[in-house]
Amino acid sequence: SVGMLSTMLCYANQYTKPFNEITGVITELQNAIACADRIFAFLDEKTEENTKVLDEDEISKSKTEGRVVLSDVAFAYSEDKPLIDDLDLEVEPGQSVAIVGPTGCGKTTLINLLMRFYDVDEGSIKIDGNDIRNVTRNSLREDYGMVLQETWLKAGTIRENLLFGRPDTGAEGGVIHDVRQQ
Repeated sequence: SVGMLSTMLCYANQYTKPFNEITGVITELQNAIACADRIFAFLDEKTEENTKVLDEDEISKSKTEGRVVLSDVAFAYSEDKPLIDDLDLEVEPGQSVAIVGPTGCGKTTLINLLMRFYDVDEGSIKIDGNDIRNVTRNSLREDYGMVLQETWLKAGTIRENLLFGRPDTGAEGGVIHDVRQQ
């Protein structure tokens, strides 16, 4: 009868509900374990050496003009798969350059090389005639401004988001003085 069918379906639903909930808990547990693995892998990474070849005071006082020269640059994440081979590029001060291309063509790798997240395997990258391997990573990265394709903003005003990366920048810091708090 219809009543018996309804009763049977209700009981079946009550019987399977705990199993569905257990499955949901197990899924969440597996996600938590995967996240924990990534966090622990990140924490276990070696810290980046900031090898000081030049005197830090000398580096921070010198004003960068912005001439960037890549000469015979070669790079690979693994030896069996070369990624960049024999790259030459010259960018003059004040010149605008856009690095564009399809996914996987090496845009991020090029930026990582310029900022010394990786060092080139062959060739050199020079800024104003100085090989970037002779400059501390911190002082080198202070001279770069980068706009990523995906932006991450925290809750707050535009001004607060701009100051988030460089809190020491005040009203005299250029663009920030034009941004009004909302």
